[in-house]
Amino acid sequence: MGQKSAIEWTDHTFNPWWGCTKVSPGCVHCYAETLSSRYRYDVFGPRKPRRTFGEAYWQEPLKWNRQAVQLRTRMRVFVLRWQMFLKIITVLK
Repeated sequence: MGQKSAIEWTDHTFNPWWGCTKVSPGCVHCYAETLSSRYRYDVFGPRKPRRTFGEAYWQEPLKWNRQAVQLRTRMRVFVLRWQMFLKIITVLK
């Protein structure tokens, strides 16, 4: 089980933001949108604001890396759980 995550195959999760623009028919069944709705965040759609986090949150991966070095192990980090990475690639093209 993950140290800070209920996802068994990862040690941590890191999500730079929550939200996405719906880009395909597969978005109808988006688990991230369903979960964010449970937490009452309306962050999915073309004009929706994204949920972002403060400076302390961005320091977490550095802390995990220091812990991994100290323990002589590798941490598994699930990145971009709450957003769509392919949307970023589309915007960058």
